[in-house]
Amino acid sequence: MNITVSSGKYDVIQSGLVIADSWDSDIEFHLQLSKITVLNVTLRFVEQEGSDKNFEVLAESNALVFKCTNFMDSTGTSYPIELATIKGKKVFLNFRNYGEKNVMRKIEYAFYSEK
Repeated sequence: MNITVSSGKYDVIQSGLVIADSWDSDIEFHLQLSKITVLNVTLRFVEQEGSDKNFEVLAESNALVFKCTNFMDSTGTSYPIELATIKGKKVFLNFRNYGEKNVMRKIEYAFYSEK
């Protein structure tokens, strides 16, 4: 059986849930987009006292790093964020963080491509 999933104007490449092994662990995704193209995406969670909740995207060596500062509660992206264009189609990521009192971090994620 082969199942495909779409949402609005996107095809869902993969979606899932990750429970981090510790509160401050990075979540790393390695997407094999073609025989020669690998895209590495890291969700990095940082706590900084005296800072507001913040989200920024950094390019580090061979990865896109989503630096999530003070993501202590339920929060995440409001819409799919464009990552790359592969074979003429844009690839996107959408994720949501759920935290439980600095004990457990749960991430729901979805990778999309244009239809």
